[in-house]
Amino acid sequence: PRSTLFPYTTLFRSTCSVTLVDSDKVITAGHCHTPAEALNSSVTFDYQTQCDGSRPPGYNPRFYKVKKVLAHHYDSVGDFSLLQLAEAPLGIPVIQMRHDLPGVGEQVFGVHHPNGAVKKLSLPHGEGFATVQASSSTSINAPTTFSVSGGSSGSGLFDTAGRITGVLSDGDPCHGGMLTYFPTATILTAIAPAPPPPVTRDVML
Repeated sequence: PRSTLFPYTTLFRSTCSVTLVDSDKVITAGHCHTPAEALNSSVTFDYQTQCDGSRPPGYNPRFYKVKKVLAHHYDSVGDFSLLQLAEAPLGIPVIQMRHDLPGVGEQVFGVHHPNGAVKKLSLPHGEGFATVQASSSTSINAPTTFSVSGGSSGSGLFDTAGRITGVLSDGDPCHGGMLTYFPTATILTAIAPAPPPPVTRDVML
C-alpha cells in the first residue's frame, strides 16, 4: 500500500517512520538519529512493500533530501526531531499536530513501518480503537496493539480526527508493556514557545 498520509523515512544506519506536519517538514523520534546523521538522510512518501516483502513491478520511489534539522532532542527536553526537506513534496496531505494532550480513555490509533515492512495500522477493538491509558506532558501511554521493531520508532499516534498526538518513543507490547509516545503538545511548546506578554503602560487622558 502507498504511504501517503503516514510516510516512511530511511535514515543513516537506521529506519524510522515519520509524519509530514508542514509542507516541507517531517517529525520523528529524536533517538532515531543524531543531527549529523539526519543531514545524510532522505524521505520517501511512496514507500511500497508487498506483504511478502517484495516490491511491485515498476516501483520507482522518489526521495526527498533532508535539508535542515530544525529541532532535535533525545534528552531531558524530550524525544523528537523536526526535519526540513530540501523541497516540499507535491500532493501529500499535511497532518495537523495536536496542541493539547489526549485525555485518558480517548480513542487513538498508530501507524508504522516495522523494519521497513508494509504499513501497519493498529487493530481496532470490538468497542473501537485503543484508548489512552495515561497522558502527561512527557508521555502518552496507549496499547496500540501491534508489535514494534526497527522502523516503528518515530511513528505517529493519531486521534479519531486524524491529528498526530505524539511520536513513538519507547515500549515493548510483546511482553505486556504499553507503547510510550512523546506528545506533540509538548513538542509544539518546545519549538514555538509562547511570546512574552505585551508591555503595558498606564496613560491618563
